[in-house]
Amino acid sequence: MLCSVCMGDDAMNTQALPAGIRAIIRKREEQAMLAKCFPWPCFASENITATMVHEDDAPITIRQIVRLVALRFEVSELDICSSRRTDRLVKPRHIAMYLAKTCTNKSYPLIGREFGGRDHTTVMHAVWRIEKLIAESSSFASEIALLRARLEGGN
Repeated sequence: MLCSVCMGDDAMNTQALPAGIRAIIRKREEQAMLAKCFPWPCFASENITATMVHEDDAPITIRQIVRLVALRFEVSELDICSSRRTDRLVKPRHIAMYLAKTCTNKSYPLIGREFGGRDHTTVMHAVWRIEKLIAESSSFASEIALLRARLEGGN
């Protein structure tokens, strides 16, 4: 017997199935519906925490990242996304690219497009450089952690 995924939803006629199988299907459908309506902590004996409640908040956007980094390093958002390569802009741009990769689920090519149409390898290089600086300097690592916390906490 083919499943409804293969044949379409209309093809699955549960009335033609034995009663025991229909009961199992109904029970699984009910469980799936409950799981959608009530998050898993309701079924577990755990208390719901603030983290669980805020899991579905709006995701962090690249625009938010650029705005935060621009504010922190006192450059304009347009400068971060511009084609200029002055020392004053390169580090904030690299940090913004690093945060975009680590705080969002965006791909390298998409991040590159958001930063003025840059190639994905440019974003990869920026992420590599910032990871290297984090490993070398604890003060730089704490600076990045602070920026990440402000992004995730919304402060």
